[in-house]
Amino acid sequence: MNAFSELEIKYVDTPIEERKPFIDKPGSELATTREVDEEEEEDNSDTSIYSLKSSVKIESTTYRGFVTFLKGLIGTGILALPFVINKVGLIPAWILLFVIGYLNLYTMQLVHTVASDLKIPKIDFGRLSERVTGRKWFRYLAEINVHVMQIGSSIPGVVFFYQYFDRVSCIYGWKTFCGVKQTQILLILCFLLPIGAITDLHYLAIPSGIALVFQMLFYLTFLVISIDKISIDGVMAESFTTYNLAYFAIAFATILYAYEAIGMLLEIRSSVADDNKFGKVLYYSFIASTVTYLIFGTVGKLAYGDATQSVIFLNLNQNDKLLVFLEFGYLFGLLITIPAGLFPPTRIIESWQVFRDFIVDEVTGKKSKWKRQLIRQPLIILIVLIASAVPSFEMVVSLIGGLNFTILSFVIPVILYNIHFRNDETKRIRRICNWLILLSGVVLGSIATVESIQELSNTGNAP
Repeated sequence: MNAFSELEIKYVDTPIEERKPFIDKPGSELATTREVDEEEEEDNSDTSIYSLKSSVKIESTTYRGFVTFLKGLIGTGILALPFVINKVGLIPAWILLFVIGYLNLYTMQLVHTVASDLKIPKIDFGRLSERVTGRKWFRYLAEINVHVMQIGSSIPGVVFFYQYFDRVSCIYGWKTFCGVKQTQILLILCFLLPIGAITDLHYLAIPSGIALVFQMLFYLTFLVISIDKISIDGVMAESFTTYNLAYFAIAFATILYAYEAIGMLLEIRSSVADDNKFGKVLYYSFIASTVTYLIFGTVGKLAYGDATQSVIFLNLNQNDKLLVFLEFGYLFGLLITIPAGLFPPTRIIESWQVFRDFIVDEVTGKKSKWKRQLIRQPLIILIVLIASAVPSFEMVVSLIGGLNFTILSFVIPVILYNIHFRNDETKRIRRICNWLILLSGVVLGSIATVESIQELSNTGNAP
């Protein structure tokens, strides 16, 4: 046996808290990626999806974790920001962006702190909820919300694609797609289904990186065009002073939705593995996303004002083929990274007893890759079909943000932290602040949910 093999065996057999010297050793392959079975880093106190061995698991570097998480944060929600900021006003929107961004980072750190204090390197929201509270029903609540969040947050991106692609198809006279929903559905599935076949989150860092490049190219182009428009047309003084607080709750839910990666938190945490590295992934991802949201939303509002469209692409010249190419690249980026957001719910579904025995390969004892597709592919098809029936992009964003993101972003993290550290008197003030955060989030989220349902109903009934 060679020296590297001995080191690898020693690494795998070493407790997670003692692995850092091996991970940080300069020049070692362990400093970037390593191959382990998913089962080797889990808490075996109960049965879950992680008690089933998967195919080879590769640990992500800080950079890959950052790219995947940032792509999860900067997705569909940012496209609704210029429209929402114009509706609610610049000053209220800026306040919401900074406050919601900080609170999202804060509540994600609460979850990370609890999992780290329990010394569990890999766990899902449901299992962590049951572990902390000792209540099965709370586990089910967490798992249901992960399902709704990750599946639901995939829908607006597809809705945006439908609304934009339909308009562009008609502009360019593409009769196969113009007003023909069936062919639009088939086109989306041709993109989504092959990417959905990937069963290891590590490998989705590559399509996430490609998508991020397209997104950044579009953001830069959009900013150049919009700033040029502002320099020509100028900015009215009232752009900074007008506001509409009646739209405040919907703006809250929409901006909350923009920070849409909470459902991927524990997946990426387990992929990065090292606590210090993951802390950096969280911190830098939120700085980058908040700055991007602030600039994109503000410039869009100042450039287009009351003419700002909910599908922001349509504010640009759709006869410019370079712009259309970049917009399609952005849409391609949205579509190919939807499967990354579906990892948490699909892994929970795979743990259901009705599927557990079915997906295990009898020869290897691990999850069969092709059998897992029988769960993942129908889920993608279902999302595409649901999105085809949704009438309004901006309202479905605020509905999901208000109804579901509030629970996973505010309710569950606060309850987990406050229960886990309930006997720690040094954290008493923090626990009180946590309850206030929970209460504020629930009130605003509830108002946004009701208003969004009313708007969706009005849109659906409009002639």
